[in-house]
Amino acid sequence: MSIKGDFFGNISTLNLDDEFNIAELTPFATFDKGVKDIKFNSNDGNPYICNLKDKNVYKVSYGGTYPPSIITYPDYIYGASPLNVTFGASQSISNSDTPLAWK
Repeated sequence: MSIKGDFFGNISTLNLDDEFNIAELTPFATFDKGVKDIKFNSNDGNPYICNLKDKNVYKVSYGGTYPPSIITYPDYIYGASPLNVTFGASQSISNSDTPLAWK
């Protein structure tokens, strides 16, 4: 899936088949005229929309629970081979009201 926009402000998701033909085109959002470009930020996974008419950049965020910030640390960072290492994650942050749990 990818997101495409046009200069008239129509933003759609686009699904292609194995031969790169349009399989599905679904309306996603509508802005005033002037959408120039849409790019995904690989750091946060959100698309950003550049609008030339109003000179703004919009971040599109999806609803729901934010993913946790996982902070791991090893019990050993060096030692004789073979080195058995256990990772702790008690410093991880939920970023929402849901408690963290892992196995």
